[in-house]
Amino acid sequence: VKSDPAPAVNQNRTKDRTCQPNLKRWCGISPSPVHPRIPSPRAPRAQRRAGVAGRTGGAGMDNGSDPELPEDLSARKFCKAFADAVVAEGYLLKPVSLIDPKGGADAVNLQEAGGGTLALPAEVSYLIVSGPRSALLQPELQAIANFLKRGGRLLAQVEPHLLTGLEQLLGDLGIRVRADMVVDPNPLNRMIGLGAGAPMVIPTDEKHPITKGLTVTAVMSTARSLGVQASAKGSGLTMTLVPLMRAGSSAWGETAVNDGMAEQGPDDNQEGLYVGVVATAPTEQLNAEKISNQARIVAFGDSDWINNHYLPMQGNKDLILNTLNWLATREDRITIRPKVREASQFSLHGEQLNYLKFFSMDILPVLLIAMGLGVVLIRRQR
Repeated sequence: VKSDPAPAVNQNRTKDRTCQPNLKRWCGISPSPVHPRIPSPRAPRAQRRAGVAGRTGGAGMDNGSDPELPEDLSARKFCKAFADAVVAEGYLLKPVSLIDPKGGADAVNLQEAGGGTLALPAEVSYLIVSGPRSALLQPELQAIANFLKRGGRLLAQVEPHLLTGLEQLLGDLGIRVRADMVVDPNPLNRMIGLGAGAPMVIPTDEKHPITKGLTVTAVMSTARSLGVQASAKGSGLTMTLVPLMRAGSSAWGETAVNDGMAEQGPDDNQEGLYVGVVATAPTEQLNAEKISNQARIVAFGDSDWINNHYLPMQGNKDLILNTLNWLATREDRITIRPKVREASQFSLHGEQLNYLKFFSMDILPVLLIAMGLGVVLIRRQR
């Protein structure tokens, strides 16, 4: 975009924090800028004009005529409708803020590659798409696919019950993203404070540098299962697929979770419950824009397993660090790191603490006194 779009404001001039980031992402700037507006609940006239009388948070577009609203007033649906309207006028949308290769706070913008297409900047070699909460647009997916054809490295992590567009992208690469959630009622999960929706996963029998020497389990949270397709079509790459991590034998892929309850049934996925898959493909030798000689993709069925809560659990830290080192072609840094011994803690609730106090401060001293008196009496009798 040529400049930042006008901020979305309501009638009392406060910024709308829900819509504004999405508008900055999708809106194009035209010679006659289109100003989004969020009618305030305190302005019934504006609500009637926008067709949202009696509602709060209604989003409308004002381009000099009466605003039009999509049926679904969520920020994502609104911005999609706004984007469709801009495209209909012949303007080009430029999605932004995919990744930052330096790990800092600055975002990396998709660049126009010519012909109305998008591409990642030439200096980007590694891309992490971790748990997107909304669907990527087709130009974004095509930019990622072209990035892989040039030998790029991709770490993709998906969440259950969310359609992000990565399902199609990974499916073209031979990695099938199933519409389920892995459930494992193994009692060992509860021993470390986990439920059936947080399965412990183990390395597969396939040998791979990422899992070499990894003998402990990893812990996922609300993961979806991945499958390996016999043949990958549509990516333009010759893929080699290796299942990396799988769920335990007592787990299944639940396809219908109702009110937080899951029950194994005939429609659930039973076999091949992988939660991590690796894919590689050689790149074209004559490609002048190639990044490396081999495209590398690692897909996981969960993104929460590397947050601050789950990272220290079991082998999660070794698994993610080995994955990143393998993607960066730093196999010499792949290792199983020594565990730091933590102090053991013994927790007691109030009743248990009272029992301990009673025996240690009341019963034990009386027993010692009684034993001493007994010894004295026995000696005097002799």
